[in-house]
Amino acid sequence: MDDKELLEKAARAAGIDGKYHVVWRGVGRTDEYGCFEVWNPLADDGDAFRLLHDMKLDTHRGENELGEPIITVVGDMSFNACPICDEYDITGFRRAIVRAAAAMAEEDT
Repeated sequence: MDDKELLEKAARAAGIDGKYHVVWRGVGRTDEYGCFEVWNPLADDGDAFRLLHDMKLDTHRGENELGEPIITVVGDMSFNACPICDEYDITGFRRAIVRAAAAMAEEDT
């Protein structure tokens, strides 16, 4: 799944009504004040952590089979939608959050 599809599904799961814009590489929407904004939790920490909160996702620290530190993103009913990522890799952590939200959208369809 490419970033466009991933963001569109995560936005749908989060109840965000918007269209993906290639130029801005995110979902464009109008905020509550009528201003255009771009939502991209793959690139923006604030968008990612708001998505984590709004989707009621949780994180768990642990180790993989090689003993490396990992964080797993988990949703309701122990739903684990994404692969583990290195706990020091914020880009991987944001992607894990978006993948978990997108997978939740797939379950609703």
